[in-house]
Amino acid sequence: MSRLKVFLRRLASRWDLVDPTIWARHRPSGQLKAKGGVVDKGMPELEDSAVQRLLSAYRSSRPTSHYGADSMWRGFFESRQSRLHDIFLNGSVSEARNVLSHPGKSDLFYGFDNLFGEFVQRLKRSSSLRESYARNCLDDLLCSAEAFGALRCENPESEVRSNSGFSADEVLAKLENSLGIRVTFPNPYPSEFGLRTSRGVASYRAIHSLDLALKIRQLLKGIPSPKVLEIGAGLGRSAYYATRFGLPGYEIVDLPFTTISQGYFLMSTLGADKVILAGEAAPERAGCVRLTTPSNFLASSAHYDLVVNVDSFTEIDPQIARQYWQKIEVSAARFLSINHEINPLTVKDFYDQSRRVKRAFRHPCWVRRGYVEELVEFV
Repeated sequence: MSRLKVFLRRLASRWDLVDPTIWARHRPSGQLKAKGGVVDKGMPELEDSAVQRLLSAYRSSRPTSHYGADSMWRGFFESRQSRLHDIFLNGSVSEARNVLSHPGKSDLFYGFDNLFGEFVQRLKRSSSLRESYARNCLDDLLCSAEAFGALRCENPESEVRSNSGFSADEVLAKLENSLGIRVTFPNPYPSEFGLRTSRGVASYRAIHSLDLALKIRQLLKGIPSPKVLEIGAGLGRSAYYATRFGLPGYEIVDLPFTTISQGYFLMSTLGADKVILAGEAAPERAGCVRLTTPSNFLASSAHYDLVVNVDSFTEIDPQIARQYWQKIEVSAARFLSINHEINPLTVKDFYDQSRRVKRAFRHPCWVRRGYVEELVEFV
């Protein structure tokens, strides 16, 4: 057999040149030692006083006024979440708590977390889908460990797959030993599927949030009492990890419909006294997370060492994105973006046209293929 034929046969054995789903993964998934897991009961539900705080903040935040005309999030809200909005606006504490504590029964998290009714039902029906989902989660966890040097980076040109044989707990141990941290996966909600570990069920979004918190920790190292703000924070998982890793405070700006779920998650995992809701007059305390509305953020005079956005900047109304960018330019030392570029609007469009940008770094995201990680520094 000629050398060319040998090379081509090896090439075909290493990469699937037909199936486009191979793009989403970083190593042959069949070699991964992943075990699927699901949360049974979750954590105890929040007390009446905490849920009432969430409802009061939501009702005073003008929840339908922050979307903009040309936003996919408005479409999600109007088509899937308006009934839940009515409960938060007019329902009782008991009704609201039932929605907030069982997101897998509705579309409460649709668009920003995988724990929503349709996806949960698909996983319940298919054991093969559950195992595939768990392998994807372990793949991403391995990528994060490689990104921070806890594991050597695997080379697809080699037949050696040294990392693919590690279990989830072995990867976590290597991350912890390398970085001097302790990782857990809090599971407040029943029916959350993901990767089974001894520290909880690790879902897709949880692993991405862990990775982001480690990036934030790295970028803010050496800065005394750093201030960080995240725009569009999903469930607030990154805020949970960042504070657990020692960040003195964390601020989130998001749409009120998402913020009420962030508040519930963070109160459940950090404690109700560690969450400051929009409109609450509370002093800054170590380890607290402050939640605010877009209008309050845009009107604020606060300055941040780092502003972060993941998976949303290119999906919001372009006019609102421009307002955010103009605010970031004058209120942040650095901006970290992890976003896709399949929509007309990109983050690069903004920093290429900005006179306030000192330098920008751009490279593929380690954990999520098809996403661009950009760090922008301002003068």
